[in-house]
Parts: sequence; structure tokens; C-alpha cells
Amino acid sequence: MRFFLLEGGVAYTLPGMDLTVAVIVFFAGLAAAFAASLLALKVLSRRGLIDHPVERSSHIKPTPSGGGIAVIAVVVAAWGLIAALSDAGPAVIPMVLAGGVFLTAVSFADDLKGLSPLLRLTAQAAAVAVVLYTMADRGLFFAGILPPTLDTIAAGVLWLWFINLFNFMDGIDGMASVETAAIG
Repeated sequence: MRFFLLEGGVAYTLPGMDLTVAVIVFFAGLAAAFAASLLALKVLSRRGLIDHPVERSSHIKPTPSGGGIAVIAVVVAAWGLIAALSDAGPAVIPMVLAGGVFLTAVSFADDLKGLSPLLRLTAQAAAVAVVLYTMADRGLFFAGILPPTLDTIAAGVLWLWFINLFNFMDGIDGMASVETAAIG
């Protein structure tokens, strides 16, 4: 049995990666993310990078800020391994990872300094636009239901919505980690 990656409505097989290898990569990544998160939380706490609850936040108690860096490091390593073991969009996977790393850097800078919403949205839109441009030859995201230009615009708007939804949920104790584990 082969593992399939769906990208823009097109299924790619990942040669050399049967379902067993994919499951091993997933669970190894999950364990590594858990361990890296524990380490990151200790380091962030020692360095005083703590988000204290305020009226608008959903945190119940002071929480270390910036722990997503540990998870992103593991995700980048896991997807790098997947890219090395497959030919599933060799140009796309590095660009998606680069976009994710860029968004992580912006989010971490926001955790440290508190960036303006306009600057964050501009950086998010730039990352989404670059990745969508890279994926342009992969086909339509909505399987031809929308005209191509509208298809790309809708995909970009939905992607920006998801990024901001995830950032919102990151402010709720444990919510972002549960979502990340669920989507792999």
C-alpha cells in the first residue's frame, strides 16, 4: 500500500513510503514534538517569555510564549524527510516549509515584541501568495468548481482565515496543540 498526498485535488504517491513508513514518521514526529515542546517550555520560562492573562486573553494562568518554535522545527524535519523520500511536489514542499518557517518567525517576533495586526496580516498574505504562486501549476484547489483566478483567490483567503483562526486558538490553553496533533 502506498501513502498518498493530496495536493490541489491531485494525488501523488510517495515512492519508498508505504503506509507503515508514513505512520512511523507521524508517530516519531509526534513524540519528537512533545519532547521538544517540553524542552522549549522550560527554556522559555527560564528566559521570562511568559504570556500573562489579561482581560482579552483566554489563558487561565501565565503561560510560556513561543513554544510553537519546537513544533515547527519537528514539522520541518518530518516534511524534509518526506520530501527526501518522495517525488511528491519536490518544488512545493520546500516552499510550503519556507512559508511556514517565515510565518513562525513572524509569530515569534509578535510574541516577543507585539507586532501590529496590519504587519502580521501583510506578512501572512505574502507567505500565502508565494506558496500559492509556487503551486499554480498543480491544478485547482476546488476541483474546477470556480474559475482559476477565483479558485486561487478563494484558496488564499481561506488559508489566511485558517492561519488567523489557529493564532486565535493559540491563545486558548491547549487548543492549538490539540489541533496540531489532529491535523498531523
